Amino acid sequence: MESSQVVPSRRSESVYSVTAEGAVTREAAQPHLQAIEYNPLHGGIERWFEPGSELLVVENADQATDAYARLLDDPAQAEELGRAARERALDEHTFLHRARRVLDLLGLGVPEAVRG
Repeated sequence: MESSQVVPSRRSESVYSVTAEGAVTREAAQPHLQAIEYNPLHGGIERWFEPGSELLVVENADQATDAYARLLDDPAQAEELGRAARERALDEHTFLHRARRVLDLLGLGVPEAVRG
């Protein structure tokens, strides 16, 4: 029985499967937003940002159009959402944060130079 591990690559937005025998194949392109069945750690944007104060979450094109219209009518709110989201991203979601987390999960320890 052949098993495979799916490894998403954000850089190229390609997905590769690695079989138990070590063969690597490139899968068809996957959308950036993955179904929870594909990636149970995803959890939605709410896991990473605070809806309403750092971003707006919409369900469809009509809601997106309405949200854009409200933000265009209220530049101060648009500015505040952008500022808060940028602050959160820089505080918690940079490459350095991800690298530290991966090293920690792998039990490799975080080098002193990147502990921050």
